Parts: sequence; C-alpha cells; structure tokens
Amino acid sequence: MKFIKLIVISLAVLLALVTVMGLFFPATTVVSRAIDIKSEKSIIKNETFRLENWGNWLPVQDSSFKPVMEKDDLLLNETRISLISITDSTIVTKWKRGTNKLISTFALIGHDKDLYTLHWQMVETVGWKPWQRFGTMFNDKILGPTMEKGLMNIKERCEDKTPSHD
Repeated sequence: MKFIKLIVISLAVLLALVTVMGLFFPATTVVSRAIDIKSEKSIIKNETFRLENWGNWLPVQDSSFKPVMEKDDLLLNETRISLISITDSTIVTKWKRGTNKLISTFALIGHDKDLYTLHWQMVETVGWKPWQRFGTMFNDKILGPTMEKGLMNIKERCEDKTPSHD
C-alpha cells in the first residue's frame, strides 16, 4: 500500500512540476518569413490577397491534393482558412484545424516602383496546458520551411507574370 501511495504522490508531483515548467514557455508564438519580389503590386496582390489563388502556390505534402474553395473559405486538407480582414497592404486569415488556430498575416511593403517585400507571419496562441506550450517550441521548424517554399512559389509566379522593362 505504501508503494502505491508513493507512486501516486510521485506522479502528482511530476505532473505539477511539468505544468509549472510549461508555464515558462510563451503562450503566443510567432513564425515569420519575408521575401523581396520584383513585380507589380497588382500581380502580387492578385496571388496573395485572393484566397481562391492560394492553391496555385501553397506547398502541399501530397502533390495530387489541391486546395478547394468552400463558400468564402479555403479548405486545405483538414485545415480551414478563413478571411478575417483585408486592406490595401495586408490580408489577415484564420487557419483552423481541429482545436488548433493560427492567425496568418501577409503584409506587402513597397520599396520602389516594382520592388516589394512580402512579409508572412503565423501567430499561434495556446492555453496553459504543458503539452500545448511545449508543442509551440517546434513551430519555427515546422511552419518556417513551408512558409519559405510558399513565398518562393509566389515570387516565381509574380516575377514570371511581370512584363520585362528592358
């Protein structure tokens, strides 16, 4: 009986310790990437500010899978992407998969007549549970490469559509 009591107390202390350690991790994580694109603003906006065009450049694991529009949302496998707001230089979307939610923002920053920086950030806010907090440690490693590939796809598509000024 003493052995069982020791195991129960040890597990409770371990759970409390892991929970306290988890609270030291941030509840909100941001992954951000940017790329310079030499193209017209209207071409870049057409690719990034219209959800129906995202299927042209969003990297997907299975090449036979294509994102589809459902009403005003884009369905990407089990992820639903919904438009939150749009301005002349930003688009904000919510990505929802199960209970996970991310807020994605594209910001278009002009430098020159046909030189723009496209900045993409993904923000995830989680609760107090330790496994949620520990899971956010991997966001940059998981989301970062996919975001980089998506930005490269956008750059290629936009620069290919831009008429030469030579």
